[in-house]
Amino acid sequence: MARRSNTKFLVLGFAFLTASLMFYATGSLAQNIKFENLTINETARGVVVKGTVVGTNLNPKGQIVESDDVEIIADIKENSSSRYPVLPDGMTILTPQGAETNYWKNGKPLTKAEFEGKGIIKYKIASFPLRKASVWSTYGGLGVWKKRAPSTVRKSFEGIIPSEYTGKTLRIRATLKHTWGGPYANWPAFSFHHDIGYEGVLSGSKTRTYSSNRTQKMATRTRATPSKGYEELLREYAKCRERIHWSKVRINEWKREKEEIDRSIMTPWTHTYQQISEDIETLKILYRGGANYELVQETMDPLRKSKRLVQNIRKEEEELRAEEYKCNKIKEQIDRTRGR
Repeated sequence: MARRSNTKFLVLGFAFLTASLMFYATGSLAQNIKFENLTINETARGVVVKGTVVGTNLNPKGQIVESDDVEIIADIKENSSSRYPVLPDGMTILTPQGAETNYWKNGKPLTKAEFEGKGIIKYKIASFPLRKASVWSTYGGLGVWKKRAPSTVRKSFEGIIPSEYTGKTLRIRATLKHTWGGPYANWPAFSFHHDIGYEGVLSGSKTRTYSSNRTQKMATRTRATPSKGYEELLREYAKCRERIHWSKVRINEWKREKEEIDRSIMTPWTHTYQQISEDIETLKILYRGGANYELVQETMDPLRKSKRLVQNIRKEEEELRAEEYKCNKIKEQIDRTRGR
């Protein structure tokens, strides 16, 4: 046992000291975000904006994905001389020397004027994650997460723009912030992806439906629907059951992983070609991404990983109980709606 820990300490410790400390983010062309059935409708509460966004190609080759977060933003012009902000495609952790911002477009940092625009009110309509973070951990960990994490995700949203902005020129955009890095990176990398669903004067006197790329078509006026309709409850219930399923999958995976680690701790170590290959692959990951010190320690000491897995399992079991309670409440609402 002692021989195994000391040998791996020397090898992985050297990798940690020689790993690159700089891990800059770059824009990625793989991901995409698009609007579906964007509607704008004036109500007594304000101008209601609702629809669906679709994120695609979310599991690109060579990335260990951390998160995919979406914001629905209204860029509102204050006057005729206003200019929309330039939308970035990437960012760095630190602002480069001589640059005004740490946001990038086509390989160049944006100026403050480009990033902020001129005479613009940025109004957040909605924000939500496409997938639960950290994606690679949530969907089973390294080696299996890409097989389980959906590469295409649809999410519905609804938000309100205050009536005071009616008559203003604006654009409504969806911005996807895609983050990756994984457990062996000192810090994550980021890319941004955008879709403009509507650009024009905010006028919600009629219900209008807009598809992506600013193509517009009239839709019939619709009456306001109940806050929680039967079909919406069914969708919520289905999503709830899916979250419960994946939560149980994660718990079982972590329990199996812990059992394997605990067995390995009790097994005398022999230096095999397989072990050498595994160490080489670990070194490659550390070199590419920059080593996270705590996780390097965990790699060298299986006891640390076993303890972390116990913590993960307990936390996930607590979240599972809360999700099951929420799911049961939704089921009760569905039964009442059916008149049972």
